[in-house]
Amino acid sequence: MYFGYAFNRYITVRGGQRYFGEGESDLGGGSISVDADGFYVAGDLMWPVTDGFSIGATMGIQQIDAEFEAKRHFFGGGSLSSSESDDASDDLEYDSLGLGLEWRF
Repeated sequence: MYFGYAFNRYITVRGGQRYFGEGESDLGGGSISVDADGFYVAGDLMWPVTDGFSIGATMGIQQIDAEFEAKRHFFGGGSLSSSESDDASDDLEYDSLGLGLEWRF
């Protein structure tokens, strides 16, 4: 989900929230899970090809909050777990390709 403002046909700014999802995997006698989301602010430079189609580039910054949890299951029903979280604000490297739909009114 995001909200933005188009200054004209060439420049837009937006900010929003991204949900990267949850993942879990069972590993012989244990499991690991990851949950991540974040907020971002971005600017778009657009080149209108037609009235309804534009090619553009996006630059921005985002902060990701990720939670990791690992569990080890023992014979007899016992378990041991460890969890950690990271905000990825100290050294962010993230490449993405996205498709979107905009409605202008």
